[in-house]
Amino acid sequence: MRRRELGILLGCATLTLPRFGTAQLPVARVALLLNQLPPQIPPFWEAFVEALRKRGWEEGRNVEFTLRAAEGSEETYQKQAAELVALQPNIIIAANSQAIEATRQRTQTIPIVMIGPSDPLGAGFIASLARPGGNITGLTNQLGDTAEKQLQTLKEMRPGLSRIALLWYPDDAGSRLAAKAQLASGPQQGLIVEPIPIKTRQDLDVALAALARNPPEALLVHSTPIIFQHREAVVAFALRQRLPSFSASTGMARDGLLAGYAPDAVTVWRRAADFVDRILKGANPAEMPVEQPTKFELVINLKTARAIGLDIPPLLLAQADEVIE
Repeated sequence: MRRRELGILLGCATLTLPRFGTAQLPVARVALLLNQLPPQIPPFWEAFVEALRKRGWEEGRNVEFTLRAAEGSEETYQKQAAELVALQPNIIIAANSQAIEATRQRTQTIPIVMIGPSDPLGAGFIASLARPGGNITGLTNQLGDTAEKQLQTLKEMRPGLSRIALLWYPDDAGSRLAAKAQLASGPQQGLIVEPIPIKTRQDLDVALAALARNPPEALLVHSTPIIFQHREAVVAFALRQRLPSFSASTGMARDGLLAGYAPDAVTVWRRAADFVDRILKGANPAEMPVEQPTKFELVINLKTARAIGLDIPPLLLAQADEVIE
């Protein structure tokens, strides 16, 4: 990736180009609202840029990017969404439910390509998967449908497991959906699932202190922006307490949780490029069906397993898409 692209990825560019489609300058402006700007160029971004390039959109020639990151803060999501809408880009990519909600509150005309909500219908983002009906379309992560699998995988990792603490975010429709499914599935699998709502860093600190006094047998972590932002604290806690930990985020597994199960980010962002391409060429978001993921990844952190003294069953290791040594 060229130096200029890296600068834009890290939010170093301020763009003042006219809107796409005007006669003066046919440069498309794509704005992105993320949770966090990575310190290095991630594979999903390279896949996104390359997919756009194959469709004829090249940074510096006919497309420009503006990125903002909220760092897990609801207030910052609102502020950054307002800034991006004020720039009047051709498209806004909103990379999680909080980003989508903050953006849609400020525009019903700029197309929004959503990435990653578990329950866009329940959140009111779209009218239906087949016909979204407004200015929002994109890709859902369907993690609510995998909630039961997450519990099953934890049980396979630690046979005899009976009590799990669940860190979740009550203001996110996808997290609510997954928590509801896990609370319903738990007793059917012989598990007690204790839900602990996390909305702020203070909530997280209080929760971890309480769990240290009365440790569960495992930790299930929803990868909501506030929790992901402070994942190092969650990882450190799980390691200190020697707890198996599982998240619907492969990134959190790579950062030290025991395991993660989620859609393949590279595939998702490559598909997002197709939505951007079609909208820039005139497609109506209201009539573009929302896509569901077709490829999921199971990542197991064997280094973490050794640190907490847990032997992962060979069959489960064989099923993993990635094993971190």
